[in-house]
Amino acid sequence: METSVHTCRRAERQWTYQACTEFGFYQTCEDTTCPFSGMLTLQAQTQLCAKVFGISQHSLPAHIAFTNSFYGEDHRHTNRVLYVNGGVDPWKELSVVQGSREDGDGAQ
Repeated sequence: METSVHTCRRAERQWTYQACTEFGFYQTCEDTTCPFSGMLTLQAQTQLCAKVFGISQHSLPAHIAFTNSFYGEDHRHTNRVLYVNGGVDPWKELSVVQGSREDGDGAQ
């Protein structure tokens, strides 16, 4: 990844920053049946946080815990929210994949 602030790949840099400071979601490929590079390991992804942003691997769990706590983890209490997930959407597992109650008292 380009480590310069002045790069044409700013969107990639911003996404990586969010992964390092909020989500803790890293796309890895460590299984021997994985069709992508075996170099996409969790360690490689977290080292990128340190190299590009100076965020240590040891601080990542606290960042993720804060985000989960702030946004309600899996215990959202929302009304009138539609969660749209396609059957082959690779991000669907990070969204709400079960239905909500009829009375609208929180998504499940």
